[in-house]
Amino acid sequence: MRGIIAPPYVSGLALCAALLAPAAQADMIGPEHLAGPIAVSAERTRIDALITRPGAAKQLQLLGVPPEEALIRVNAMSDEEVHKFATQLDALPAGGGLNDFQAAMTLLLSILAGVVQ
Repeated sequence: MRGIIAPPYVSGLALCAALLAPAAQADMIGPEHLAGPIAVSAERTRIDALITRPGAAKQLQLLGVPPEEALIRVNAMSDEEVHKFATQLDALPAGGGLNDFQAAMTLLLSILAGVVQ
């Protein structure tokens, strides 16, 4: 019978431990914490693939921006700028709604906006 009921000092010790334990704390995290190095690397790769597409590279060349220069500028962008640009790409219409000229213009304007800031 003695093992079924805990002695008073064990109950008191458990009560003290429960009262002295620190309270749990949780905060909301923003999207900047979710885009880790792997996600940013994938986004950079996607942008590089867009620049090196033959049609987009041709349009960039016609606008006076060599594709190599555009790649250098993308590599110089911060992780936040790359994430912002990739998010803008995701917002564009799917299913071929964007031709190469529009893609090149979007890329050029985004790069220039990043350089100016």
